[in-house]
Amino acid sequence: QPYVNKILKKEGVKAFKKVKAPYSTVNQKESQRLRIGCLYLRILRCDGQDPAIIIDDESYFTLTHCGLPGNCYYYANARGDAPDNVKYSYQKKYEMKIMVWLAISRDGVSRPFFCQSNNAVTKEIYTNKCIRQRLLPFIARCHADGYYLFWADLASRHYARLTLETFDDLEINYVRK
Repeated sequence: QPYVNKILKKEGVKAFKKVKAPYSTVNQKESQRLRIGCLYLRILRCDGQDPAIIIDDESYFTLTHCGLPGNCYYYANARGDAPDNVKYSYQKKYEMKIMVWLAISRDGVSRPFFCQSNNAVTKEIYTNKCIRQRLLPFIARCHADGYYLFWADLASRHYARLTLETFDDLEINYVRK
């Protein structure tokens, strides 16, 4: 390896760390292209004004320490000297998580929503707790002029019939799937 590195250095070849990027299939790329095109057309039709884009996202956090890289070690004089609860990291199949939801735009941030969950949040929780109780007041506070566009990701609960009916009933301008 030192010899190969010497040759590479002599030739001016450098090593670079790979950058992580999401993998997309051909169908996904086509869907992205069409969706971005529709978004672009919606923005151009806003009477020359630049509408604010509101996005929302959620993240899930476990209630244990197992996701932290430094917590995978234990210290002892010998492997058998530590008790089992120190040697082993017990994990449940469906670990309890905390979901944090937030909407954001260039004009501000909504109130966050925290929810304890074993699985993904349902369309009912998303519609009532996120849209009605947090997104709507955020729009009224930061985008009362009506020049905004809500752009949800492609999660199934964001385009469930109940959610779409709520968007229409509350007159929320949103990017259609």
